Amino acid sequence: MGQALWTRNYFIIILTNFLNVMNFILPMVIMSRYAIDCFAATSALAGLTSSTFIIGALISRFFTGSVLGLFGYKRSLVLGEIISLAMVLLYFVAFNLPLLIAVRFVHGLAFGLVTSAAATICSDIIPAGRSGEGMGYYQLGATITTAVAPFLGVFFSERGDYTAIFLVCSLCAAASIALLPLLRIERIMLSDEQKIALSRISLDNAIDKQAMNVTLVNTLTYICYSGVVSFLAIFASENGLVEAATVFFLVYAVVVLVSRPLVGKLFDTKGEGAVMIPGIIFAALGLVIFSQSYDGFTLLASAVLIGLGVGTVQISTMAIVVRDAPQHKKGVATSTYFMFSDAGFGLGPLMIGLMIPFLGLRNMYLVLAFVAFACLPLYQAVHGSKKGNKRAVNTEEE
Repeated sequence: MGQALWTRNYFIIILTNFLNVMNFILPMVIMSRYAIDCFAATSALAGLTSSTFIIGALISRFFTGSVLGLFGYKRSLVLGEIISLAMVLLYFVAFNLPLLIAVRFVHGLAFGLVTSAAATICSDIIPAGRSGEGMGYYQLGATITTAVAPFLGVFFSERGDYTAIFLVCSLCAAASIALLPLLRIERIMLSDEQKIALSRISLDNAIDKQAMNVTLVNTLTYICYSGVVSFLAIFASENGLVEAATVFFLVYAVVVLVSRPLVGKLFDTKGEGAVMIPGIIFAALGLVIFSQSYDGFTLLASAVLIGLGVGTVQISTMAIVVRDAPQHKKGVATSTYFMFSDAGFGLGPLMIGLMIPFLGLRNMYLVLAFVAFACLPLYQAVHGSKKGNKRAVNTEEE
């Protein structure tokens, strides 16, 4: 493989990731309201309808690594995308709440498989020595989607046009499948010993310990960020910051979009510590400033720092995971990364919500800032002195 980054395969996998993340976020944005409007669901059942997708995705992470290794990256991606399209089409005919919840669960299973397969494929496509830059651009598609999908979801749901949302999801899923014949990658040829090891039902085939070390830093950062996502509206309402809060995540997204290419290049040229350490510090300082925001300018200044910090930690930890994993366990490593990241983002609001009655919002964000700062010695302890490993493998075209 040459040193060209922007190959056909790379472009296709980025576009595929964009379409698949759109297919995840759009239903997530409207699902609770959809359950209430169309099925008269209680708030608890509406929340369950929305979160069942995440439960399915988390469960799928436990076996996705073995599936990728034994079945092949591209074949796993094809399987996941076909199931995903089928589930999206079932949204049109899910005429009762239990069926809708079941569809959400299976859709989550497929999403877990698709995202792990796509990220693993991307890590193989990226030339050696450009993992930071390559994974940075790869994740930009997901960042753009997090800005576009909520807008579309709110636009259509305000008009009660849920059919249009499911139609957009169907088109995204179908377009993603249509791209797959153009994706030409080499299949990893495992030894008999590796096949036997991956076929066993064991914790080692669900969680990669090496990947988990640095992923823990990202998980704690995601927990901190989930506090901003989940409670910004309440914080802004209590402190007269509603106007600034409406553009908070736009500022965050713009900062991530602008900084990520530079962060990726610094990761590759200066080393992971040159971006991880400042990233952790930016995230923590951003939370401190957020907690002390009494005007719109200060709140948006915190959005800049949080965007720099969280965005940097996210892409850097992912680049470390895919760079350092043994080839036959890359699928397990990426699944581990997504499993713990999803858990942090999904369980964070619950844990933080329990603290708010005792601490109040401002003190709660100061606690989160302390947690973010604690990621600095944690990173140095679990990964700060380690270097990436490169291994040669046998391949054939999938």
